[in-house]
Amino acid sequence: MSGDQVQLDFLVSEVVRRLRQLAAAQDAPPTASAEPASPVTPAPGTAPPKPAAPVVPRRAEDLVLDARLVSLAVLAGRLAGVRRVLVPAGAVVTPSAKDLLRKERVQLETLPPRDASSAPEGPLVIARWTRATRAAQAAEALVQAAGLPALAFDSLTAAVQAILPALAEPQRRAVLLTDEPLLAVCRLNRACEARAARVQDMVQLQEAIAAISLNCLVLDPRTCSAPMWHQLLAAYRDESSPKSPPRELIAAEPTGG
Repeated sequence: MSGDQVQLDFLVSEVVRRLRQLAAAQDAPPTASAEPASPVTPAPGTAPPKPAAPVVPRRAEDLVLDARLVSLAVLAGRLAGVRRVLVPAGAVVTPSAKDLLRKERVQLETLPPRDASSAPEGPLVIARWTRATRAAQAAEALVQAAGLPALAFDSLTAAVQAILPALAEPQRRAVLLTDEPLLAVCRLNRACEARAARVQDMVQLQEAIAAISLNCLVLDPRTCSAPMWHQLLAAYRDESSPKSPPRELIAAEPTGG
């Protein structure tokens, strides 16, 4: 047998072998992992659905930071009762800050870009923003006593951004614990959906509900005792659904002239 004949026989046998392998692969039943998902065809004239943005579930022990640089100074006095620190996407955490979090057994996580301002779930949103360590500790004690989920923020801007989306829904209310209550009320009431007031006792709470249909209760944790906190919270939660704002709070439409 010549060399050309040997080479030709080899090529024919190789082709036959590969054809058999291909036929066997086609006859085999597809596995669940290999089966492609059926594409979803959008209805005519509609845009294809966008993938849902990732959401980080929020817990009562969360501290949400608005800082782009997280250092020891940023964390100082803010880790009482905290079990997880959430930082913005792209934030830089210094090695010393990471060491402190490890020492305190606090988990560090990054927020998705669009999740940083999302409000906590539930009809009542409780947020904390404090400057002084004593105020932070007092706010933590009130939150723990209430047994309700709350978020701690390191800036008033971040707290407001978390509260306002909830206030845009008629059935939801908010509580902000802060040692700068007047500043917080001023900042919140810049938004048309917020009707915020500083409250110190039951009389002021009822007055605020009657006068402005209060939907954002602002409390100073340093001056609010645990019994008063429970009374205020119970009355605030038991109040019927927030009504529309009084006519005096709605800007009159300009008249021609």
